[in-house]
Amino acid sequence: MGPDDFDFQAEVLDGWASAAHEVGALSFADTTAWLTRRRGAVAAGLSSLSVGHVDFFAMPSATR
Repeated sequence: MGPDDFDFQAEVLDGWASAAHEVGALSFADTTAWLTRRRGAVAAGLSSLSVGHVDFFAMPSATR
């Protein structure tokens, strides 16, 4: 996601901040400060996000 994807970046960042707060990874104040900084970068066109994942399939090699 590049600087032109303002709305999508904002939604992703909101979700990450909410999740971090819900699991207790950050205090409300720290979460708010982080989100404020990131929203500022998005608004200024200085933010990009790269989100990835890896799929894998594990199958037992033998039955018991």
